[in-house]
Amino acid sequence: MKRPIIVLLVIIGIIAVCVHARHRVGAAREKLHAYAGVVFSHIEEEDAQAAQSAVEALSNYWRKEQRYLILFLRHAELDELSRSVARLKSHAEFEEWNDLHSELRAILWQIDHIWQSERIRIGTFLLSA
Repeated sequence: MKRPIIVLLVIIGIIAVCVHARHRVGAAREKLHAYAGVVFSHIEEEDAQAAQSAVEALSNYWRKEQRYLILFLRHAELDELSRSVARLKSHAEFEEWNDLHSELRAILWQIDHIWQSERIRIGTFLLSA
């Protein structure tokens, strides 16, 4: 009788971790979209100082959040997103507006892709067995 209970507890634990990770990625996604919106508005105004400070705020947020997300997610996707975030600062400093805009779009696409890939599906459990 103990084995079914232990198996049930393990399954509940796995599902809880998946739900928490999905929630955390969703929150990070929303924050990155908000930060990017601020940077996009500064790009339109071509305000270099404001764009640099907004990029710095986005970078600081991502550094903190990445440390936590790396516990739950595939490292390659997070590494690529982190490299993209790191490139933002130089684009903002040299006022490369098109490159900054493109890099931000890539970051948003990457976080959206990570969020979509973290969906909990029955097929995920069936195919991995």
